[in-house]
Amino acid sequence: MTRASPQTSGKVVPAGPRLTFGFRTHIGLVRSTNEDNAVAYLPEDESVLATRGSLFAVADGMGGHAAGALASQIALDALVRTYYSREWPDGVDAALRSAYGAADHEVRDYARVFAGSAGMGTTLVSAVVRGTDLWVASLGDSRACLWRGGALRRLTTDHTLAEQLIAENGLTAPTGEGQFADPQALRRSAYGHQLTRCIGFETDDRGPDVIRERLEPRCMVLLASDGLTGPVDDDAIAAVLSAEPGPSVACYRLVDMALEAGGPDNVTVVAVRYDVE
Repeated sequence: MTRASPQTSGKVVPAGPRLTFGFRTHIGLVRSTNEDNAVAYLPEDESVLATRGSLFAVADGMGGHAAGALASQIALDALVRTYYSREWPDGVDAALRSAYGAADHEVRDYARVFAGSAGMGTTLVSAVVRGTDLWVASLGDSRACLWRGGALRRLTTDHTLAEQLIAENGLTAPTGEGQFADPQALRRSAYGHQLTRCIGFETDDRGPDVIRERLEPRCMVLLASDGLTGPVDDDAIAAVLSAEPGPSVACYRLVDMALEAGGPDNVTVVAVRYDVE
């Protein structure tokens, strides 16, 4: 497995599409441990690269102390191992769903066997790049965004109680607290941090959201834990990606911005730039 270093790294895939990626993670300014993890897997076998592409992912663990970090690591290992384990005749979409299922089972199994791991879980957002095609899968509130032409577009929906309430019944709190002033107020409340779907203790069996996009030259895919997307808004993120075409430098600047905003959580960012040689 090709894994990003603890701070930042980059690799170029030659011939045709050119991918350059950057990575940075930080414990933040409040937490005592870093429960985030990330992975980048770029196959050296040309046939594997052609059929299954390159995979990038970010996971934000929960469960306290070592349990959260273990959950995110177990999920990433299972994701990559399962996705690249065999041919998938039904395509990338089915392969990602199976890989997410494996990640979920392995985290649950670990929590059942080892004392002190009950309740461990993790968000998981991933991107597969194959030629000009991009697939994004997500569970939880770690996000994927696509930067193109100076604009940033979210590709994922946060699996939180706040987003569920907004989608189902507007701004009404479920506990009789009344109405929130607007969607942002609801998202900033405790409901914005309560996950409805994740790896390890999903409340339903829908599995991950999976979408497919077409890539264009000079666009950038961003994967991030909520340590970035909580304190730093989309406009500020877009401004950094517009000013910093190199993904490694962009990742450093984005994490710095999260720290400047108080660093309330672990923050992890993976940026993947797509070009054509």
